[in-house]
Amino acid sequence: MIRGLKTNLKPDDIDRNPAPFFRQYGGLIIGGRKIIYVNAFRMRPRGVNDWHSRAFDICDGGSNFFGVEYNAESKSFGPFAFNGTG
Repeated sequence: MIRGLKTNLKPDDIDRNPAPFFRQYGGLIIGGRKIIYVNAFRMRPRGVNDWHSRAFDICDGGSNFFGVEYNAESKSFGPFAFNGTG
């Protein structure tokens, strides 16, 4: 499903290149729909080495942090939610 998520990401979905972001993926089922939640951040928070195994919740990260839901069935993204003003 992650491959499908990356394949269906279009330039219109985000106004910057998503490549420089660290990304965390979480699988969810919401109302019977299979959803992949993407938690993305441009930089690894200082002193944090376990970003591969622990979800991050950053406040006021501005455009350096965003979250988005990907619907695997419809192959579509929900709105991108950037995190505060930074």
